[in-house]
This record gives sequence, structure tokens and C-alpha cells, in this order.
Amino acid sequence: MRYSKIRKYDVTNGPGVRTTIFVSGCTHNCEDCFNKELQDFEHGDLWTDKTEDEFVKYVSNPCWNKCSWWRATTTDYGRQFGKAS
Repeated sequence: MRYSKIRKYDVTNGPGVRTTIFVSGCTHNCEDCFNKELQDFEHGDLWTDKTEDEFVKYVSNPCWNKCSWWRATTTDYGRQFGKAS
């Protein structure tokens, strides 16, 4: 899997503050897509064990369980998981 970016503190992709992963790859090519560059399955960086560890560290912070403003994790993935092999 490839991803474009991880927003550690994101307030634009859902209510509250969340962590968002922008995963690469989509076959729909929607005319009004606001992330055209993410349609390419080869765009961005490879998801590695190190990336996963950093992501888990972000969302496992004990403060998040105490903070009323922390809401969720968002994955913006287009059709990455529906890609035919």
C-alpha cells in the first residue's frame, strides 16, 4: 500500500480532531475529485512497519482518551482496497 500523507491533527475531514491517512489509488476518476494526484496507485510513499508504528503511536496517545475534542481516525482511500490484482 502507498499513502500520500498522514495528518496527525486534522480538523477538516470529520468532526473534532482526528488523524487522517491519505491512501493512494482510485479507479473512479471522478470529474470533481479534489485529490487527482492520489488516483495513481504508485503515488506517495510505501506503508512500512515504521510508518505503522508511527501511526499507532499517534492514535494510542493516552491523552486522546481523556480529551473531549479528540474524535476518530479517518482513512481517505479512494478505491485502494477495491483494486483488482
